[in-house]
Amino acid sequence: MNNTTLLITIAIFAFSIVATIWMFLRADAQKRKEEKTRQHADKILTNKLMAYERMTLLIERINPESLIIREQAGADTALSMHTLLLRSIRQEFEHNVAMQIYIEPKTWALILRAKEEIVKLINQTAKETDPKTPALVLGHSIIEDAPDKCGLYVRKALDAIRNDVNDLFQS
Repeated sequence: MNNTTLLITIAIFAFSIVATIWMFLRADAQKRKEEKTRQHADKILTNKLMAYERMTLLIERINPESLIIREQAGADTALSMHTLLLRSIRQEFEHNVAMQIYIEPKTWALILRAKEEIVKLINQTAKETDPKTPALVLGHSIIEDAPDKCGLYVRKALDAIRNDVNDLFQS
């Protein structure tokens, strides 16, 4: 075997080793990239689910029936109850507003609409009630009117949340 043949054989062998190592490293890099993408998608899915859970809780907490039951002990007059209810809604909303980045825009719009309709109901009922009336009277009036005046919006928001969560698992 002459030197040229030996050099060609060594070069082919070296090229084969380099090509094999390069293909291995490329496959490993691709595998790491896919794993990172999968982990990122899992994290996003977890955050989205948490956001939808929090939005469900928000809607349930500002729903007039649960809101009034939870807050009624803190007010003695209709005026103080009105103030307390609006403050509670505002606090609940502010606590959860950042979650909107994970919520579908149409669903977020329905959540906002439900909140607005609940506030509107509370304000209208408070306007029709003597401010010095006992808080329970205002609470009772709000609960009585809630199904007709804001119940539809609450149901639409909750249905949209359920649909979005179902869609997350079907895609």
